[in-house]
Amino acid sequence: MPDPDILIAVMLVLALLGYVLFVNRRRQHYSGQFVLDVPIEEAWELLSMTPGRPKQWIPTLLSTEWSNEYEKEAVSRFESGHECYSRLIASEAPMREECVAVYRWRGASKPGDLLYTRLFLQPVPEGTQVQLSYTVERADIATGFIPRLNYPMLVGSVARLVRGYLARERGNTKPGANASKTGDQKRDLLKQVILAALSLAAMTYLLGFSIGLAVLGTIIVHEYGHVWALRRHGHQARFYLIPFFGGIAIGNRSYVSDAEASEVILMGPAFGLLPPLACLGVFAATDDALWLSAGFVSLFVNMFNLLPVPPLDGGRLVQTLLKPLGDKAWFGVSGLLILGGAALALYMRSQSFLVIVIMAAVAWSAAPKRPPAMKVMTLSGNAAALASYIALIALHAGAVWWCDQVLDGRLLRQFGLT
Repeated sequence: MPDPDILIAVMLVLALLGYVLFVNRRRQHYSGQFVLDVPIEEAWELLSMTPGRPKQWIPTLLSTEWSNEYEKEAVSRFESGHECYSRLIASEAPMREECVAVYRWRGASKPGDLLYTRLFLQPVPEGTQVQLSYTVERADIATGFIPRLNYPMLVGSVARLVRGYLARERGNTKPGANASKTGDQKRDLLKQVILAALSLAAMTYLLGFSIGLAVLGTIIVHEYGHVWALRRHGHQARFYLIPFFGGIAIGNRSYVSDAEASEVILMGPAFGLLPPLACLGVFAATDDALWLSAGFVSLFVNMFNLLPVPPLDGGRLVQTLLKPLGDKAWFGVSGLLILGGAALALYMRSQSFLVIVIMAAVAWSAAPKRPPAMKVMTLSGNAAALASYIALIALHAGAVWWCDQVLDGRLLRQFGLT
């Protein structure tokens, strides 16, 4: 039987390689739709790229102005130093717009990819349905390689950014969410069932059925913790299990504030602590060693996610707490955390964790600034989030110590900790 860790690492590398090859095709097309709960005129004001329209939902955009109004040519400038040169092909306010744009990335000697954008708006009972499509003509493969990785997420990113902007404008009282459709719900449920079955098979392969089922239950409760917090803040949220890698919770817009982001991050491991404690409680009542094994392995999985290493929950929380210190502190400390994660992966001889850390390093190197400013937490908010993080670590450590005591100190000795 192949080493499971090597198998996971190989699968992840192949998935990454496939993704990179996919987004570097010479010609690409991405499209999608979403609903904004605003009138069509307001949606047009937000989304039309015609100069003079407000673009507050694009966090890094400095300005958009005509470079040649007669030819309908415009230039947009961004905080990062990138520039976008666009030409309006067609515009029928407030329904349809088409334009072609080319980016010149900061420091690049050649222009980047050519993007054809088509925007269609139509009123629906919930507000305005937005249909977006992007056709990409790739330039030199080395030109804009890192930004190109975001192309498949363009439509979803626009939806989240606009909804986040609307939520900020409304004081987070109305999220600007898309009303779900029955057909979409059925397809979503089918995907979740298939992924759950594959995840159970993966966990059974790695840990056996009983312990694998306990770990999968912990992951489900953990991800539901994120979803619960997202919904509390007005998101339409869901989660998906990812075989061999855990799960991911998805909201329908950007975070309004760092306080919201911190709560969403912390609720995952907080909820995820409950199944391991339940297993350990059953062991204390029945003295069945299987419950002790299931509880400890589930506890370890949930606790591992608290490590201050991006992209784990602990690392994401620490990055959020660093934001008030400025870009240099955010970038520098994030790099040190990633370096520490790489050292830990090498010490553990975990190829799969090392690949994940390398992915985080690529994202870190491509983003020398902290994420665009949301509402920054107050000092008391930062202190509360940090205290909650430390308390979660302490609860996990206490449960591990209890398991060690039950096993007469053999557990920590096995890991070289005593």
